[in-house]
Amino acid sequence: MLERERLVADGAGVCAVAAVMQGLVPELRGKRAVCIVSGGNIDSGRLARTIQRGLGSSGRLMRFAVPIPDHRRGLEQLAKTISDENAVLKSLVTEQMWVHSDVGTTWANVVVETANEEHACSFKDRLRDLYPTARFAAMDSVDKHKISVR
Repeated sequence: MLERERLVADGAGVCAVAAVMQGLVPELRGKRAVCIVSGGNIDSGRLARTIQRGLGSSGRLMRFAVPIPDHRRGLEQLAKTISDENAVLKSLVTEQMWVHSDVGTTWANVVVETANEEHACSFKDRLRDLYPTARFAAMDSVDKHKISVR
């Protein structure tokens, strides 16, 4: 309901809608019905976590790590790539001290939001072109590419 209708309600407040959507009220099949949605008693922190998990499980949040040159232009190029591919940067943390690569390289641990699974797959393909050693966290819902950490 949140994504389709931009409506937030607690669990008890959406029971009628859930019952109709699941076909549990056979006498309403084929008829127009009105369901009352009530109650907005929901913890905002839990709502935020639920939204993030939903984005992740639907393939819209992508987590990956990429090696970049350890200078300003390296990070700038990564940010430009994310922007050019119309992904939304949610988190970026660089790792310099515990990296087992040359001194001129740092790893960027990144989380981006994509529009849908197709966008996630095309974004991953583009990133692989530019950063062949990029590592992607598992995303079970994106079946086409079987993304996993290597």
